[in-house]
Amino acid sequence: MVQSLAHVMRSRAVALFVLLLATSLTPIASSDVTITVTDATWDGESRVLDGNVTVSPTSTLTIEPGAIIATGDYWIQIDGSLIATDVEFMSSITPPSQGSTGAGLWPGIIISSAADAVLTN
Repeated sequence: MVQSLAHVMRSRAVALFVLLLATSLTPIASSDVTITVTDATWDGESRVLDGNVTVSPTSTLTIEPGAIIATGDYWIQIDGSLIATDVEFMSSITPPSQGSTGAGLWPGIIISSAADAVLTN
């Protein structure tokens, strides 16, 4: 009886340890969502990013005039081509202190050395 009780308690302890370990790793695995774009056109409507966006090397992302892109704290990585005319990019990152402009907080649009981007207003 004593051995079976010890065995049950040991099994429960191992199960609890595995559950705690899995729970602690979950935020690491899901903290960054990347959306890879193949040729795509975003219409002139408002769009809210819900993850980082990567335009693959052989692809083009065209954003039509009048679009307002709410980026939050997500970035846009251009490895292919970006064409955007009369587009507004808005970040909702809160400045660290009152009176701060928040300049430099958004990770931004990252254009790799082999990519090209045409941004006009």
